[in-house]
Amino acid sequence: MQMRIAVTALWVFSALAAFVPAAEATNRFALTCIENKTDIPLTYQFRWGDDGQWSSRTLMPNARRAHAWRFANPNVARNFWLHVRFDSDLSNRMINQGYRLASYASPQETDCTAYGKEYVFQYDGTARKYIDLKLVR
Repeated sequence: MQMRIAVTALWVFSALAAFVPAAEATNRFALTCIENKTDIPLTYQFRWGDDGQWSSRTLMPNARRAHAWRFANPNVARNFWLHVRFDSDLSNRMINQGYRLASYASPQETDCTAYGKEYVFQYDGTARKYIDLKLVR
């Protein structure tokens, strides 16, 4: 009899455990990642939000850069935008292109594959005269 009660109790606890949500890490960052899928170094400017300070970065071919913004409070429910601008024309002309990129909420600031909203610089067209920035995931 006691064995039957023990087995029943174990079965009930196992069934309840299936419905308990897994613990999730606290999201402390907005994370946006940019990769250069061209064969040339690309320079771009970025800033967080509409009134942030512009900064410049050069991304080498096949390199990736994580851009992270630390939330003032963990698990903030609003989206943070990363503004990016670059010269999309690979000739001597200057054609400025700009985008407002979305971010994913992330528990850390560098793991692009697991947590980042990913974008890539790539050639736009087969002539390889222009570049663009495209969403991956």
